Amino acid sequence: MHAYVFTSTLKDMLRIGRFIPWVLLAIVLGLVSLLWDQMSRIPVGADQYGMLVRLIVYRIVALAAAMFTTMVISQEVEQKTIVYLVTRTVPRNVILFSRGMAAVVAVTVMSWISLFAVAFVMLGPGFLGESMVWMDMLIMFLGSVAYTSLFIFVTLIINRAMIAILAFTFVWEAFVPILDGDMYLLTISTYMSVLATHPNKTFGAVAAAIQNNASAVNPVYAWIVLLTVGIGFLVLGGWWFSKNEYLPREDAE
Repeated sequence: MHAYVFTSTLKDMLRIGRFIPWVLLAIVLGLVSLLWDQMSRIPVGADQYGMLVRLIVYRIVALAAAMFTTMVISQEVEQKTIVYLVTRTVPRNVILFSRGMAAVVAVTVMSWISLFAVAFVMLGPGFLGESMVWMDMLIMFLGSVAYTSLFIFVTLIINRAMIAILAFTFVWEAFVPILDGDMYLLTISTYMSVLATHPNKTFGAVAAAIQNNASAVNPVYAWIVLLTVGIGFLVLGGWWFSKNEYLPREDAE
């Protein structure tokens, strides 16, 4: 990894203007959690926290990845600055890996903000003392690597890839896990849910439908899949970017 490419990309991704929307999203989720607490007949706790994290907070990882991965390569093509990027003395695969890892860090940080907001409301100020919260942080990091690597590769092979990425995020990942059959094995969210250590993971109808599918997956297999998708697509993306020509798009405007 090239330190300058990584740090410069990360600074751009974590600019205050890009940071604020994710803070606002975290505040909204915190308010939803607070409303749930106020309206619930029983005190909210780890069960409700786990359901909200699996159904909503984990999805934010995919959403953040969709937003930040376009900044790795495809934005350079559309803004016609790709010629300056590829003429650097740094090898192309190193550029993609460095910028990709910067995107992973950005996605992880933005996702953790929402996780902390929900955990603070539902588990209290001492939420960092809960082992399942630390496990959620690790799961969301692994999810960030997997989603980011996959989406970067999609941007390398498809023009205007954002449409395909958003369709995958909001349609495929949202509905396939609750369908009958084995299609749920083709979603990243399934393997993230498998690794969650929340108590009573079948709490709630939708959560139960998801968990009934995910329960058939061995956690060891989930670790392997997430790491394979993350590392595999990043390596594949670096190779693809090195072997193919990328020029400014004239139809971007």
